Amino acid sequence: MDRAVRLHQPPHVALFANTRSAFAIPTLQELAKLRESRAIELVGIVATERPEPLSSRLRSMLRRVVTRTWDAPNLRTLAQELGIPVLTPSSLDVNDDQVVGFLKDTQTDVALIFGCDQILRQKLIATTPLVVNYHNSLLPKYRGVGATVWPFLHGEAESGFSYHTIDDEKIDVGRLVLQSKVPMPPLSEAQSYSDKLNEAAARALPALITTLTTRGDFARLPPTEEYFSLKMFTRATLADPYLSVDEACKRAMVIGHLLLRRGPVVLRLQRPHKRRSGWSDLAISFADGNVWFSRINYLPAILCAPVVRLMWRR
Repeated sequence: MDRAVRLHQPPHVALFANTRSAFAIPTLQELAKLRESRAIELVGIVATERPEPLSSRLRSMLRRVVTRTWDAPNLRTLAQELGIPVLTPSSLDVNDDQVVGFLKDTQTDVALIFGCDQILRQKLIATTPLVVNYHNSLLPKYRGVGATVWPFLHGEAESGFSYHTIDDEKIDVGRLVLQSKVPMPPLSEAQSYSDKLNEAAARALPALITTLTTRGDFARLPPTEEYFSLKMFTRATLADPYLSVDEACKRAMVIGHLLLRRGPVVLRLQRPHKRRSGWSDLAISFADGNVWFSRINYLPAILCAPVVRLMWRR
């Protein structure tokens, strides 16, 4: 049977997203507009976040202070303002029976995945006719983690975003539903590129819904063994005394931690430890200049110099 025939008119859509962040806010705003125009029935949001360690919460607070987004709404507060229900599974696992039951009870047609860091299992995938994932690259290129970072580090001329189906537990594969190119900005504006992709992907939601309701088949993404793991992403952030200052600053800018150009940068440096593996910090002297590196993200590293020295000695 044609997939489009099984969808309600309008289709019932559930959004899977991290409600603590602002990552999917443009998406929710556009979905709310589609709900108002009766193009979709927005059944609710499934919260996908898990508990953050204290260090992550502190870095998040520093980031919000430095970027002056302290008062920016998160997805949960926006959903409350719009009257959209939010489901947080008690186990904090998106594959929980609570979520499966919610999708069945609301007769969800499309589960839209936006910024979920959990792998969807087959039981959940089989619950809805369509599971559609947003990925911030032109798939099949840059599957995995850090998809907005690699095009800058590899000198790509263009990148973009993709909406693709999730048909099994494999990551960033499936069938391509919609894809669009978004011009890459200068390196100095690398920090804002992820937001530009999110906003462009949100504006494409009307076209996505139309495509899902009018087409019954989609071409499979070309197979590729290339996958960018968290380990590869972490390795790209490492400081190296063989790097030039320009290259170190380039990496820092791309990853989003450069606060002062050609001055203190925030980047990680791995230091081996006899009893444990972890991140440590120190100032590095390069052949063509000095750059301070700090583990305390989003804080000008020169202010952290005393802390860095204490951490290094410890």
